[in-house]
Amino acid sequence: MANQKSEAALLKKVWDIANVLAAAGVGFTDYITQLTYILFLKMDEEKEELGLNSTVPEGYKWKDLVGLNGTDLVEKYEEIVRELSKDEGLIGTIFTRATNKIDRPVMLAKVIEMVSEENWYMMEGDLDRKSVV
Repeated sequence: MANQKSEAALLKKVWDIANVLAAAGVGFTDYITQLTYILFLKMDEEKEELGLNSTVPEGYKWKDLVGLNGTDLVEKYEEIVRELSKDEGLIGTIFTRATNKIDRPVMLAKVIEMVSEENWYMMEGDLDRKSVV
């Protein structure tokens, strides 16, 4: 597919996002969890665009973050992770004890912008663990 990226391009994108998070003062462990939450929301939207069912309740989806900025963005992201952590199914497991570690609105907006640029759900290939660590 034309939208699919190579492993090298995907790794570069992930490390670029990591650099933004590091600049925001987010540690490595927190970077992994924050990126997981954000990618989960983005991929759920992409799944919906393909006609598949969303697992995220209305009001807590990717589309509810996109377009926000400043404190509105941070507050909405915090609401989403807090509310999804209360879910009793798989979503609650993914978002267990979820909290926002990206408290600078400009950095959170940058991460969301960078994630928005890609179609993550349809990325090709599996990453070799050695190339990420």
